[in-house]
Amino acid sequence: MSMVNLPGLKDMIEGISKERNLPKQAVQAALREALLKGYERYRRTQRLDGIHFTDDYFDNFEVELDVEEEGFRVLATKTIVEEVTNQ
Repeated sequence: MSMVNLPGLKDMIEGISKERNLPKQAVQAALREALLKGYERYRRTQRLDGIHFTDDYFDNFEVELDVEEEGFRVLATKTIVEEVTNQ
């Protein structure tokens, strides 16, 4: 997935960090979690074919936050196997 721009991200993180007296890493972790939950909710509501995602479907997804470039990506981790056992 390409980078989604979030103009002002760096200033926002610094502002919340100072306002709430939190480490920047804690603010970034909370933001990554919120973006991932938002992505999950979006994907679940956009599924129009009647098939539902399993509860653990989104466990392999993570958000990469790039503060310097002011953006984020949602990444999926995949396991490569020699032979598919279920279809």
